[in-house]
Amino acid sequence: MDILLVTNMYPQEGKRSWEGSFIKEQVDAVIKSDSHIDYELVHIKAKFSGGSNLQYFLAPFLIFWKFMKKKYTYIHCHHAFCVFVSFFLFKRIIYTVHEGELNNSRTSILIKLAIFLSHKCIYVNYQEYKRSNHPRRYFIPCGIDFDLFTPEKKNIEKTIFFPADPFREEKNAFLLKDIEPELRMHYPDFKVVYGGNILRKDMPIIMNNSFIVISIGKFESDGLVGKEAMALNVPLISTNVGNAAYYLNDESGIVIRPNSISLLAAIKSICNKRDDYTFGRARLKKLKIDSKSTAKKIISVYSDCK
Repeated sequence: MDILLVTNMYPQEGKRSWEGSFIKEQVDAVIKSDSHIDYELVHIKAKFSGGSNLQYFLAPFLIFWKFMKKKYTYIHCHHAFCVFVSFFLFKRIIYTVHEGELNNSRTSILIKLAIFLSHKCIYVNYQEYKRSNHPRRYFIPCGIDFDLFTPEKKNIEKTIFFPADPFREEKNAFLLKDIEPELRMHYPDFKVVYGGNILRKDMPIIMNNSFIVISIGKFESDGLVGKEAMALNVPLISTNVGNAAYYLNDESGIVIRPNSISLLAAIKSICNKRDDYTFGRARLKKLKIDSKSTAKKIISVYSDCK
């Protein structure tokens, strides 16, 4: 089975190793699970990926050229605009909806159009999956590589880790920054560490050493960072966005309201009883969010003849 993967998110050697890592890891897991599935990649290096949006206009020519040489079973798209550049060339499109702004942005109408144009639609967000009336819809959140994100028994550093770029307004870093003076007063030995451009290979190391991981954005489609923390059994604090309420339970973290008072209360709760919140990996296993289980679900979508 030949699958043409069209995406504007994919790790680039030497730079942006974190971007679209969840897509590459899914592809690797699928190939490992079924050697009869072959992928070919069309990586649209748009402005978001450090390139130019002109690439969207060039992509149809590249896709057409690939179809001249090979017959594909599906085009699997990982962004709404990837659907648009593929649709007029091929109708059997699988669209994985990663966009967290599906119902939160002026671009929502474009995302919904891409869903409508798709032959099959994979939702990584549980609530959007339930709302959808697409006739061929699936709920398959991105899996976590349990071999990469493996808990290590070591001395935990007194670090409150905010993995996202604090300058991205939608990540709500200001909620944490506003309470830093009070945190220093209550917990003088703790430090707050912000991310933004952490290499993929370093993320498990930094998270493993963290006391708490904070993910408090305005919106998410799924919540990859949160799942990574859970896979490492690191307590997670998250706003109720993406699949946070679906993943988290009382043994893995705390879902908070989007304000500094709620955030501070959650940090204090975990600082007082951290061990009570260190069972995220078991929770993910129960929900079958590991990469191997996810690969099997993707393969079943490819194999479904509907």
